[in-house]
Amino acid sequence: TSYLMTTLHDTFTWIPTYVRAREPMTLICLILLLAMTLQSHHHHVARASDTTAFLCFVRPTINYNAAIKILRPNRRRKHGKVFSRSETTYWSQKGSLPNAIATVQQQVKERQLDEGGDNEWTRRSILISAVCINLAASMFPIETAAIIGDISASSQAPHEHLMKEVCDPNTYSALTYIPPRRENEEQNLKPLPLIFVLHGAGKNELDIWNLANIQGEHAGLIPSLIENNLAPEELVNNFAVVCPYSQDKASFYEEPRSKILQFLNWVCSEEGQQAGCPVVDPENIFLFGFSDGATLGVELLTTKRFRAGVVAAYGFTGTLPVLALDRLRGTPLWAFHSADDVIFNVQCSDNLVQSLRNVNDDSSIIRYSRFDSDQEGFTGSVRGHSTGITASKLPDLYMW
Repeated sequence: TSYLMTTLHDTFTWIPTYVRAREPMTLICLILLLAMTLQSHHHHVARASDTTAFLCFVRPTINYNAAIKILRPNRRRKHGKVFSRSETTYWSQKGSLPNAIATVQQQVKERQLDEGGDNEWTRRSILISAVCINLAASMFPIETAAIIGDISASSQAPHEHLMKEVCDPNTYSALTYIPPRRENEEQNLKPLPLIFVLHGAGKNELDIWNLANIQGEHAGLIPSLIENNLAPEELVNNFAVVCPYSQDKASFYEEPRSKILQFLNWVCSEEGQQAGCPVVDPENIFLFGFSDGATLGVELLTTKRFRAGVVAAYGFTGTLPVLALDRLRGTPLWAFHSADDVIFNVQCSDNLVQSLRNVNDDSSIIRYSRFDSDQEGFTGSVRGHSTGITASKLPDLYMW
């Protein structure tokens, strides 16, 4: 085993950079070697090393020891499990390549945050990593969870969710939250203020609990903070939350605006309440949008359905029409953006805030948290694009 691992690592390191991830035969050989090596090993440490050797092939500059942690053995978690041998064909049966990709993305991000790792992971290298590991794992009956952690295992494990799933068959499914009952029964009968959350763009190929997964692609936003007991008390004690999910769509921006408004009407209706939606005060609905959700959110604010709006990493590059600005007049808004955002330029929010302040007699109703650098430590291809997380965990936001 030691000899084989040394050979694999030396071989992958030796292969010229220009061949890596470009020559199909190289990848085919890699998949076969990795699969055979996995078949021959029975210990988690060896399997982690196999994966490390593979990662060294895809990303020649990655730290060898740090790579072990990226795809470390899946230990028992609070709401997770380790697959048994009878579940070894999980990857191929469930078509879990999206899980593999999402897991690699998340664990790479974790390593970058925790250890200051390199920033050279690209979509291509992540995809190749997930594909090769997925194929290799499915070629032989092995305990695949020992190779790579499974995102859906933690979200599907039986436990009492703080968020609840609801579904309008005509529009969207959503996760909802209702704060705990208060001692004062009269207060319990009052309709709740609602925070209507619009997430940003993503693959959105997993089920709706992807929204609540603290390791998922929408990690750090309000639903995942609530579900994992990380949300500020100012949020969980005072607000109902509804977060629709653009499943199988990159974002809500691809959908008709009328569809999201139709869903909001359903949430507020008796039919929605019977389906599990909170009883909310229609005059106290607040919009929270991140990235594409923020860009769409500003459009929705023109309908006057919302008492106020929070937009993080707003992405519209143009100037809002006069009619839109007129409709936005008088609506309080709090914008968040980071100057080093590599996805949506901070100038987008700069222009939005300035335009809104110009049309409001009381410009103080437009707040702007403009950061010089990423407040969550994001680097590489997502540097600066984390203000949705920064805003979600800010207690002052919910007091505002």
